[in-house]
Amino acid sequence: MNFLNNMENSLLYAMTEIVDNIGLHSQADLSQKACMYMLQYFPSTEIARLSVIDNGIGIVESLKDSPHYKEGEDDMYYIQLALQQEITNGK
Repeated sequence: MNFLNNMENSLLYAMTEIVDNIGLHSQADLSQKACMYMLQYFPSTEIARLSVIDNGIGIVESLKDSPHYKEGEDDMYYIQLALQQEITNGK
């Protein structure tokens, strides 16, 4: 039962952070449907899967003004960059 509480808290934190980041970074039209998400939890394996889609500009575009931006890098570079502390920092 304690695991479930920790899982619920972790998922709630992740969802809150993701939805907050859409408003901060995506430049999505928030008057429209800006975000869709799906969460699946599999109790037998204790695995949770979260998928999020927004209608914003994307991670690469949002980092173009960053001093860490490098032309020609692949999407994975920018995803890993965005996950580092102090890179996006609430713009």
